[in-house]
Amino acid sequence: MTADPYARLDAAYLLGALGADERLAYEAHLAICRRCRASLAEISAIPPLLAGLDESVFAAPPEAAATGVHDTLLPACCKPPDGNEPVAAGSRLVWPCLPLPVRLH
Repeated sequence: MTADPYARLDAAYLLGALGADERLAYEAHLAICRRCRASLAEISAIPPLLAGLDESVFAAPPEAAATGVHDTLLPACCKPPDGNEPVAAGSRLVWPCLPLPVRLH
């Protein structure tokens, strides 16, 4: 079984990111491929959702972008009362205790 060269083009097609020739080839493929039509149908609601978003919610305030709040706040919040430091686990630091639910942005 060979991989379908069109299988990963659904999002690019839906967002209008394909060139003219590639778009025409993809549309011809859609006419014969039930799996790609189903995949495209699954994500067809995404462009209207994206169009309705307010772009300002994605822009970080300048002061927030410059400070690494999560780099300083998380260790301070998660340091257990016994004073243990985080433990290195591969390339990440693991805290033995998380007293509060923390959401990092």
